[in-house]
Amino acid sequence: MLFTSFAFAYNNDEGKAIFSTRCTACHSIEKNVVGPALLNVDKRHDEKWIIAFVHSSQTVIKSGDTAAINLYNRFNNTPMPDHPDITDDQVRSIISYIKTESSVLASKPKKRYKDRMNCRLLISQ
Repeated sequence: MLFTSFAFAYNNDEGKAIFSTRCTACHSIEKNVVGPALLNVDKRHDEKWIIAFVHSSQTVIKSGDTAAINLYNRFNNTPMPDHPDITDDQVRSIISYIKTESSVLASKPKKRYKDRMNCRLLISQ
């Protein structure tokens, strides 16, 4: 008997749709908004942590989680709304979408522009 393993690919279209309707008021992939930029969030936190935080950020904070507390403090003690109606698999789809977008952004060449005040070449990301 031959067994093969494969990673389940979550639906990026679903992840993008949920991200666009439920997350973009407070988050961006590249920039801090009300909450942190989510670029490479999967490299900063594991899937279980992200799912728990999406479902109830305050529960994670109140559990004493240092990363959650630091985020809360860094973003002016603004609580992320709870999203208990988003399923674990839907959160995984959002993570998959963010991972894809993070990879796309990483593959783009960095933009260079000249700072006219100081005549220095600056690199932006």
